[in-house]
Amino acid sequence: MLAERLEPYWKDIQAYEHGGFWARLRVQIKYTFRDRSAECDVPKYVLQAIVDDMLPDIRAFFESEEGKREFEEWKAHREMKTNENGHQTLKSTHKGKEGN
Repeated sequence: MLAERLEPYWKDIQAYEHGGFWARLRVQIKYTFRDRSAECDVPKYVLQAIVDDMLPDIRAFFESEEGKREFEEWKAHREMKTNENGHQTLKSTHKGKEGN
């Protein structure tokens, strides 16, 4: 039943919302270090087969000139977007210091 499956979560929510420091800490630790692989309905051997099949192609792409170029474009775009939000990256801060 769904209620039986949700009961532990409801107990944790109640402990977190209404419990003392140690009860909240226990819930935080439990959910921080939980096994997230159990949240997927796909068996681990299927996921591992997908990774084993795709990883060599992914590595080859990022080692190629095209992959390196796209990665550099992505980093530049990310830095530009970060700077637009008012945050400085280490790279942009470092460039500013060199220009002084």
